[in-house]
Amino acid sequence: MSNVKQKSSIEAQTEILTVINVLIPKPEEQEKIISLLQKGMTDTMQHQPGFISANIHKSLDSSHVLVYAQWKDSASLQDAVKLIESGKALSMMEVFSIGNPEYHPYEVVSVHRSIEEK
Repeated sequence: MSNVKQKSSIEAQTEILTVINVLIPKPEEQEKIISLLQKGMTDTMQHQPGFISANIHKSLDSSHVLVYAQWKDSASLQDAVKLIESGKALSMMEVFSIGNPEYHPYEVVSVHRSIEEK
């Protein structure tokens, strides 16, 4: 396995697995979910083999939290899910218990950028 770190980016036709996780907290718990996610990413997820990045977004109406994450492959993601389910990632486990998560893996098909960026 290479020691080269993969950079977080959104590009089409790559081997990177993208996971979009939508969490629906009670509006008064949005900030708690974000705090727990940040702790879970820092303490556990970013140390997992195959983890590339996670970007945490919050809706302006406090009704949703979205995590856009990138993993090397499906096996790496499944290992992280098993870690959470085993109780060894407490912050992430708490997030999933109060945020009603719904995550799906995706492949980036195309990227469209402003012509000013080219």
